[in-house]
Amino acid sequence: MTKQLISLFRILLTTAVIILAGFGVNNLFIQPNETLATALVNKPEKKIKKIKLFDDSIMHRIDLDFNETDHWDKLVQQRQEADSLEITNYLPVEMRIDNTQLGKIGIRFKGESSFEFAGDKKKSFKLAFDKFEKGKKYQKIKKLHLNNFFKDPTFMRDKLYLEMQNELGLPTQRSAYTEVYLNGEYWGLYLMIEQIDKRFIKRHFNENDGVLFKGEPKALFTDLGPNKETYRRKYQLKSKDFNKGWEAMIGLIQNIHKKGLSDESYYISLDNQFEIDDCLRSWALNNALVNIDAYNMHYPHNFYLYQNTKDHKFNWINYDGNYSFGAWSPNLTYQEMVQLPTSYPLEPTKKRPLYRLLMSNSVCQSKYEEILKEQVLPLLTPQRINSRIDDLKKLIVSSVYADTLKQYSNEQFDKCLEKNHGDIKDPGAFSPGLKEFNTARFNYLTNLLNQN
Repeated sequence: MTKQLISLFRILLTTAVIILAGFGVNNLFIQPNETLATALVNKPEKKIKKIKLFDDSIMHRIDLDFNETDHWDKLVQQRQEADSLEITNYLPVEMRIDNTQLGKIGIRFKGESSFEFAGDKKKSFKLAFDKFEKGKKYQKIKKLHLNNFFKDPTFMRDKLYLEMQNELGLPTQRSAYTEVYLNGEYWGLYLMIEQIDKRFIKRHFNENDGVLFKGEPKALFTDLGPNKETYRRKYQLKSKDFNKGWEAMIGLIQNIHKKGLSDESYYISLDNQFEIDDCLRSWALNNALVNIDAYNMHYPHNFYLYQNTKDHKFNWINYDGNYSFGAWSPNLTYQEMVQLPTSYPLEPTKKRPLYRLLMSNSVCQSKYEEILKEQVLPLLTPQRINSRIDDLKKLIVSSVYADTLKQYSNEQFDKCLEKNHGDIKDPGAFSPGLKEFNTARFNYLTNLLNQN
């Protein structure tokens, strides 16, 4: 072999080694009678692993691109129509999430206080994947909430609340952080949360043919008699069978108001129709975290009820924890929130029959305090909560700092993770620090429950 041929062979061999090293030997499988060049040409591109929608260990990205230049005005107009005419419409928008193109979906504003008082731009959104294309979904999800962290400079209250609820074994919405971009402009950090719907029910109860109610707008469980028409504007029936749904709800309410039973007999009778212990777990969590936006607290809403078809029992489903960790209260000072009794002191004029009946029942009260002490309180252990807060900060801090539309400053974000911030005498200008509030609340409840 001549020196020229040897040199050429060495060059070709070196080139092949470099190609193999860069391409990855494990990715290259040369078939019989197939050359290296042919293998490289025929090798399909390596598939990119799809990111799980609710992988909360990473920061997600959602891009929303509007074709209309007046899209914001149209979103505001739709909200006004929803408030005045009770007409809910969605605006079309092109969506991409984690580099997956979904095409046209529906978008609208959501929330009450989080809409009215969250500034001009940092609104919460609801996304409907199937609004303009029937049956369209992404990773089995058809609707998605984008929450704007109203009243929460820490960006963590709702997330921590949902995580703790899930650890109690309760039906819980999945959630994860995401950066949101509108027409290429960074709109800020949001918490994306799944909708409570048939897919949510199927995942938790392994069926979805039962009766589903949303506890809005005035679902107090007051006995209004046997006529379903008197209940229709107080509860939202989400399942299709109209008669079956209302018969089940009225039956539950009448059983709640059953009289002449001992405390034990009342508990057994109601528990045959209603998962009392799971309801008590939900209520205990609301109380421990002073989440005033809940049925057993100040505002009687933010819950669903699902009656499954297996044992025909109703199941309580909590949602919305942005006011947790003492974020705000219309009638309690900071110190009163820290030292809140194990059951919320309702004014005598407040109609809350389910809460009053269960909390006055000796069997339910005993179970409730046991749940609070043995199951809920360990979740508030300062070392445990502080560690989780530190982990979440590492994930979101750069996204928070870059969010110019948020209600709070970067300084408030950093400080409120640790310590209280603002004028303690002015609830509108005061924000309890996550770690400081949780530690104080944990210590108070620990001492209180150990005395009993």
